[in-house]
Amino acid sequence: MSEGLIRKSSMDERPIRLRGHHLFCMNIADFTGDPIYNSKFCRNARNYQERLRNNPDQLVGIVPHCGDTCRCCPSWNEADDKCFLYDYHSGANQIDLKVLQSLGLSIGNEITISELRRGIKDAYGNKLPDMCFTECGFMDLLHCQEGLDKLQTEVPYSHKQP
Repeated sequence: MSEGLIRKSSMDERPIRLRGHHLFCMNIADFTGDPIYNSKFCRNARNYQERLRNNPDQLVGIVPHCGDTCRCCPSWNEADDKCFLYDYHSGANQIDLKVLQSLGLSIGNEITISELRRGIKDAYGNKLPDMCFTECGFMDLLHCQEGLDKLQTEVPYSHKQP
């Protein structure tokens, strides 16, 4: 992504905080089916997806570990704000760093959801990233390929006229 798409922090609006791979997942995954971990996690994920889909100017802040969507996950360790699945093993956080690299983003950046969705479309086309096959394991359950295909055909956000 070009440097012009990355936003600086704004004091008057709170960004939704997401870790690297959730930048991708929250835009393509379908959390309406069988719960991945539990219903509370899926409900929380759907609430954030709705906020992201309904506001093209919503800022997303990129965090190094668990973000807002992780708070209801049984794998979240509240004591240190890390994930038992992705943050404690050798090579931890690689799933996040790979997505950030593909999108040209870094931890600490802020970007609008419309810019992020455009970046995902440009970076991945209709091909799921390798991490979906090697490090995630939920792509079939969450219908990720279908979600990515849908994102590719989506008309870009348009601002409503007053």
